[in-house]
Amino acid sequence: MINKGEVREVLSGRHISLEVLPLSFSEFLSFHGVRMGSTLDVLAKEREVKKLFLEFLKFGGYPSVVGSNLKEKILLELYNDILTRDIVQACRGQTTGKIEELSSFYISNIGNRVSFRRISRSLDMPLRMVERFTSCISDSLLLYFVSPLSPSF
Repeated sequence: MINKGEVREVLSGRHISLEVLPLSFSEFLSFHGVRMGSTLDVLAKEREVKKLFLEFLKFGGYPSVVGSNLKEKILLELYNDILTRDIVQACRGQTTGKIEELSSFYISNIGNRVSFRRISRSLDMPLRMVERFTSCISDSLLLYFVSPLSPSF
């Protein structure tokens, strides 16, 4: 009989990789059977839309998470898979610890302005490492980075 560890070795390479982006809020509503045609529809379903919006903010819009009762467990597994498979591999086998520390920093500072220099000092990590790991995190689509909006074009 084959144990779990051996199954992974035997089946290694037998998978299909798909790039799945999170649902938009409109798509999220559709998943929950809420159709929004006009502003009147939003007003008529205000309570339900607010409740779903809070859920969307908390859990995001990954399709496998939206319809599940195990949202937190699935999100944690997705995070760990992306971190260990995609990001660490993209950063050429760097230790997970520093990459996880940086991704945790970004996650706990969502919406805040950050600079590589500040992160480098805060995490006691070389500036080039912060830049490289950030690039790997961004390329993995774990997080989306938004440039500041400048009023001058």
